Amino acid sequence: MDNQPDFEQTLENVLACADHVERSELLLDLLTSNPTNANTYLELGKCYVELNDFKKAISVIKHSVLLNDDGLGHIWLGHIHMCLHDFINAEMEFIKAQCVMPTNDTPLWLLAELYEEQGKLQESEKLYRKALTLDPDVADTHARLGQLLIKCGRHEEAFVSLKWALCLDPECDIAIELVEEHGLGGSNVVTIVPADEQEHYQMCS
Repeated sequence: MDNQPDFEQTLENVLACADHVERSELLLDLLTSNPTNANTYLELGKCYVELNDFKKAISVIKHSVLLNDDGLGHIWLGHIHMCLHDFINAEMEFIKAQCVMPTNDTPLWLLAELYEEQGKLQESEKLYRKALTLDPDVADTHARLGQLLIKCGRHEEAFVSLKWALCLDPECDIAIELVEEHGLGGSNVVTIVPADEQEHYQMCS
């Protein structure tokens, strides 16, 4: 049995390596000494994603899930399948992640993003909103919802979502890009925020 604190420190040092090829080789070396550490397999899979070696990434991340199914492996598998435009398997993995981590908003907004990509806009909106009920302070989720609402032609609602995103994170890239693209002004948004929310909005704008 490995000395866990020492191993975790070694793993942390390996993950600090910026070169993906070198980092993958170091992670493989770690696995020879500790072949049952799920996080090492997951990090190796993430390395392979960066190297666009999706076949290897899927293999090692699946092994990580077998060792410790905490949901993160399913999120990464879903991400890989989305990159490969394999929407059926991406959906399956995100749903598995949601089952394992029911109080985490990430699987929900990933599913929402997947459905949006497929043109399933109503399903996507429901999931973005559900994600926000779990964690209403995630700027990117507000921004993604705003982006979806723009696609639906619901610009006033979209602008409110984008303003909330920038309220939570003034450097939210998604919101900034959409605000610039659609010419959102600072003052006109307050007028379309519901009256009972305007005081809170003004406090954080």
